[in-house]
Amino acid sequence: MTTHVQLNSQIEQLRLVNHYLRTAINQVEDAVVIIGSTPLEVPGPRIYFANQAALDLTGLAEQELVGATIGSLYEPGRVGELIAKLPLVAEKRRTFQTEKLLQLKNGSIACRWTISSLVDLDGSPLHFVLTFRPVKDQAQSGSTTASQPDGGVEAFVERSRLEALAMATAGVAHDFNNVLTTIQANLSLARLATSAMDRARKPIEEASFAAESAKALSKQLLTFAKGGVPTRKQVDLGQLARRAVRLALVGSNVKCDLSISNDLWGAEVEETQILQVLHNLLTNARQAMPKGGVVRVLCENVLVHEESGLNLESGPYVSIAVRDRGCGIAEENLPRVFEPFFTTKSTGTGMGLATCLLVTNRHKGTITVTSKLNVGTEFKVYLPASGLRPQSQETFDPGEVVAGDGTVLVVDDQDGVRHVAVSILQALGYDVVSALSGEEALQMYAMRMHMGKPISAVLMDMTLPGGMSGDETVQEIRRLDPSVRPVATSGYFEDGATEQLMGRGYVGVLPKPYTAEKLSKVMAAALSS
Repeated sequence: MTTHVQLNSQIEQLRLVNHYLRTAINQVEDAVVIIGSTPLEVPGPRIYFANQAALDLTGLAEQELVGATIGSLYEPGRVGELIAKLPLVAEKRRTFQTEKLLQLKNGSIACRWTISSLVDLDGSPLHFVLTFRPVKDQAQSGSTTASQPDGGVEAFVERSRLEALAMATAGVAHDFNNVLTTIQANLSLARLATSAMDRARKPIEEASFAAESAKALSKQLLTFAKGGVPTRKQVDLGQLARRAVRLALVGSNVKCDLSISNDLWGAEVEETQILQVLHNLLTNARQAMPKGGVVRVLCENVLVHEESGLNLESGPYVSIAVRDRGCGIAEENLPRVFEPFFTTKSTGTGMGLATCLLVTNRHKGTITVTSKLNVGTEFKVYLPASGLRPQSQETFDPGEVVAGDGTVLVVDDQDGVRHVAVSILQALGYDVVSALSGEEALQMYAMRMHMGKPISAVLMDMTLPGGMSGDETVQEIRRLDPSVRPVATSGYFEDGATEQLMGRGYVGVLPKPYTAEKLSKVMAAALSS
């Protein structure tokens, strides 16, 4: 087992998540387009994404639609009205519906439009999501339309058609957490089986670190699915830069010279977003030096003044510079590097640096770039300092394992998750039996009771497909044995689920992905409660 192999596995999982999301959106029957938040003037923001239904309905190819303005689709003469509504949609965080014409490649058609927003922590719009479908006849469009002088349904509604997309996203996050559980739990099992001096220990620790970081992606997916926004917290940007270096440069021929000021200020940021910004900049630096080299990362405190020319409020900032000695950027391309869709790479999307700038701007910071052909490039990130020094989390600390005894029934339809959970519990000293469905679990529990070999606790996956759900299975087992000790596990729990489940007789809740250490503690607490 090597770090390179484990990280490639993580990267492949991230690619799969992206593929699953695009597939889910393309399966939505409504046409979906995602546009930017600016400019708020005719012909409006540009289209960043269009699903297959949008391409089919408009008759346009993806390269024709993506990059065009929303004014090229929306009813002529009414685009200004739409643009004027966008800030209100973001402010109210509601969904706006209207009936307007959709411009096709050849002609136009009346459509029911639904507009909603994706906002950042401050409530500022990041993007707007527009869905539209043809209005088949006047009766279907509703009597409200006839009473409106402009012919449209101009009302905010609580429910959005994008709920289907949110549900699909939650499903993707759940599946991803199942895969990540298999990876992370097996890594923790391998860590328990090796000594600190074992040659395999370091690659295992590196892969565990990467798996722990991958959990952040799932959290972002679930945040979107729940309709929430990411939370900010005090972060040590020096240690965040160290994490980004490990993730972006591992296995490559590029080394890093990392320098962190001893008195570096803290910053209040959304950790995952800033990690992605730094990872993107480091990946660009690595790609700029295909023959290898050294990238320098410098984290320091700076005071920004009005005359700095940075277009930032005066005050204390943390600066993170990423400097490579690669091919450099042509002078004529420098003003465009942060433009959406601009790229000089044959396989690039042109969205990486645009996203980096958007994220830092939303944090009331900025990014600068200087470059010279065949000399190198330096990107410098500025983020407002909080002045507080957060606790350092430089190393990945999995914690200690807690041994136990008794018989545990593991119920999970995913073979990889079920097998690794069984292996971990056996290593901890438990007797373990397993089932892949609720029906099988119920039969096994009843059989063990009849044999006089009762089950001490049940590790129950709550989202069993087909047949009985996890919760239904627990309720049926409780009919046989009112003293059953169920521990709920899932790749997706709603907010407040832990309190609800514990109030209904569950003795533990274990979100996926989990490690051997976490499983051992939850199971020990469940059996001692």
